[in-house]
Amino acid sequence: MTWALWRPRVIVLVSVLAAATQFGLPLLRPAAAFTFLLVCPGAALLGFVRLGSAVTDLVVSVALSVALTVLVAGVTVLLGSWPLEAGFWFLLVITLLCTAVQMVGRNYKTGGAS
Repeated sequence: MTWALWRPRVIVLVSVLAAATQFGLPLLRPAAAFTFLLVCPGAALLGFVRLGSAVTDLVVSVALSVALTVLVAGVTVLLGSWPLEAGFWFLLVITLLCTAVQMVGRNYKTGGAS
């Protein structure tokens, strides 16, 4: 598997790690969370389709991320609670699951070759 196919997944995984841990730096927390919420859920979902252009991928990734974040926020409001951390962790798990499925699927399709 070429680096071009792995690069988006590695970027998403590093962003998830940074958003989840913040490496003990409290000043990094807002930037990591904002970057994660703005790009990563959409990028993980976008991996299931190929649009071709990097600019198109970025724009659609941001749009999907915002839509998914608003959907999760709306569901929490409709349930009568507002757990900010729970919504963040839910998006984190969705992002990790989508990325893992793509990585395993691509590895399976190529016969396990790296």
